[in-house]
Amino acid sequence: MNRRVFTSAVFIVVLLGAAVGRCVAELTPGQKLAVEALIKQFGAKEFTVRQKAVERLIEIGPDVVPLVKKAADETTDNEVRLRCQMVLTGIAEKYGIAIETQAMKKKTVDHWRLGPSRININVANATVEEILEILAKQSGNAPVLADGKVALEQIGFHLTDVPYWQAIERLCHRVHCLYRPAVADDPSPPELVFVDVCKEHGLVVGPVLVKVAEASKRKQLRRYRQFMTSSSFGRRDEDPVGAVIKYTLICLWEDRLPVVNSTVTIDRVTAPDGTALAVRQGDPYGPVDKRARASDRIRFHIDPVPEGVERVGTIEGTVKLTLALGPPRQITIDKLLEPGEHTVKHGPLTLTADVRHFPDSRTCIVTLRALRDGRPSKELISLKQAQGGYGAFLVDQKGKTHRAQRVRGGRTVLVATFTRLAQVEGNWSLRCRWAEKTETHTYPFRMSDVPQP
Repeated sequence: MNRRVFTSAVFIVVLLGAAVGRCVAELTPGQKLAVEALIKQFGAKEFTVRQKAVERLIEIGPDVVPLVKKAADETTDNEVRLRCQMVLTGIAEKYGIAIETQAMKKKTVDHWRLGPSRININVANATVEEILEILAKQSGNAPVLADGKVALEQIGFHLTDVPYWQAIERLCHRVHCLYRPAVADDPSPPELVFVDVCKEHGLVVGPVLVKVAEASKRKQLRRYRQFMTSSSFGRRDEDPVGAVIKYTLICLWEDRLPVVNSTVTIDRVTAPDGTALAVRQGDPYGPVDKRARASDRIRFHIDPVPEGVERVGTIEGTVKLTLALGPPRQITIDKLLEPGEHTVKHGPLTLTADVRHFPDSRTCIVTLRALRDGRPSKELISLKQAQGGYGAFLVDQKGKTHRAQRVRGGRTVLVATFTRLAQVEGNWSLRCRWAEKTETHTYPFRMSDVPQP
């Protein structure tokens, strides 16, 4: 072999090795033993020990990925596999790297359980914390934390072949708690919050739970001004002209599903006698808060309510979940605040970002353009309604992520708006994560036992 060619080849291999080393450094023997000890704690009896092991491994960073992936692929313990996945997901989101395990490679949409997880549990004297751990193991969902008032309460709990959400609801009623979903961009898990009275009832449809979060009824008034006498000038009189019924539905899905986007629609609402009611979707009194993970909300109101109708009989609607197939794709643009246009290449895909920063309003607006092989690409269009770990994010100097509050635009140009930011200075970066392939599944529901407003 030509000596110059051989030297060049060796030089390229060294460069590639250095590049990989910068992403994931090789641990020293002592560090390797420490990481393996933390992974062993995934099988500990105490919940706090298992949770702290997850948090510590995420804090250590990408260097632990090879050992955690190996444990996830080799273990037969569902709890250990679940904890490994929590670590890998946490590292991917915190440090902006794409991670794929053997289990993820094998999973297509056919491997995801699109129906509900089934729960079988028979314990005579277990704490609420232990019961929640059993539910997580059997379902593959993230462990749910329990309020300190009930976490160590010991109860008997017996269920046979019950859907996951039905098991959660029965446990909530048993210990007087409400299920509160996790908040977006916050690593804290969902939790059960203690309340004095628990009256919420939900409808389980596949892996989805639909329930009424709010119901209200108020009178609709017609106002007019009288000008009959000087003494009545400026006085308003009001006549009732009907009523308005408002409902807010919350839809929760099992967080084991890789949901990229969700849509909830109301198809039909009837009175108790079966008469169809005119429904207006959306809320004229303010936007719906969608900060919770693995959930969606929709508001609708009936205006005006026909005379004699005091409540709603049935609510029919549809929940659509778009699932990611395979591991996510991700592009990161560093030094985003430097002047000029920012461009980064990822194989045949080129992403260009133009940033406008408004310090007074603590807002950043980023315009994104995608090109594939030099031609406009619609590959990033899924960022418009992305949820969970997918979407457009700003990453500050401390590694904290900030999700775009609004993403709009057409097929090839997207505009992401970030608001309520802290002081934006230094080395901020933009992270875009999307699913290369998706598949949408529909879950129609019909709620007949509708709470009265």
